Amino acid sequence: MKLGYLILLLFPLCASAEVYKCNEKGKTIYSDAPCGDSAEVVELRSLEKTGTQLTTDSMEALSEDLQKDRKTRELNKDVEDQHRKIEKIEEHYQRDINKLNDQLADHRNKKDYKLWRTHPDKKKSYYAKEREIQNKISSTKLKYKSDKRLAYDKLYELKRQQRRYR
Repeated sequence: MKLGYLILLLFPLCASAEVYKCNEKGKTIYSDAPCGDSAEVVELRSLEKTGTQLTTDSMEALSEDLQKDRKTRELNKDVEDQHRKIEKIEEHYQRDINKLNDQLADHRNKKDYKLWRTHPDKKKSYYAKEREIQNKISSTKLKYKSDKRLAYDKLYELKRQQRRYR
């Protein structure tokens, strides 16, 4: 057992491999071999050589900093995703509302007063169809406003959380 501790104590002294730092697709990667053209050799100093020791408090502070950085990155990604969701909501709304307005315009172009004089049911069905399209336009607008409000509420909540981690 004492031999195992001795080996563990001596291990940092004999381990002198180079460590490479690379940036691939926005991610930082550390490797024992060059991992691309952007590979940089990272100089590592062992604790024994520098005389530096990490106390429990400094390790906890480092851990908190790492958690804070991770949470900040997650929140930034969530905010970007929410912005994309809002853009999609607006794109879908514009597409749907333009389609319905085109339907309404086409329908109004089919108005035939002469036919209505001889066929009163045609007049009723014309106005019923017009009301149906107008109701679809109204419900599309309401759905858009509701979806947009929910998306912005979530975005504001994410931004509020971001301010907490700054």
